Amino acid sequence: MKANIDQTVREIAIRTRGAFKRANVPLDEVLQRLSAVDDQPAESDGNWIEANISDLLGHIVQKHHGYIRSESPRLVSLFQKVQMRHGVARPELKSIQQLFAAMAESF
Repeated sequence: MKANIDQTVREIAIRTRGAFKRANVPLDEVLQRLSAVDDQPAESDGNWIEANISDLLGHIVQKHHGYIRSESPRLVSLFQKVQMRHGVARPELKSIQQLFAAMAESF
């Protein structure tokens, strides 16, 4: 299965229903949970169209870069596992893992 940037998470879940079946997770439950998330209003942190550039950059660094900093160690570990498991068949994973680790360190 190849996902593309135009697909929704819901569409990907439907296309990968076999994985849910193997994990004994009902697809209907996954789709219900996705719908519940869709029904929640988007979090609004301010009016960024009218904000000055300094405030916008501060928001990006604090919120989004902070999230990347907090999640990077977990993702680096997952990248290592994937590379170790699939690296022989997919040698490009090693360079992807190294690039991500370097990017994570820069945050």
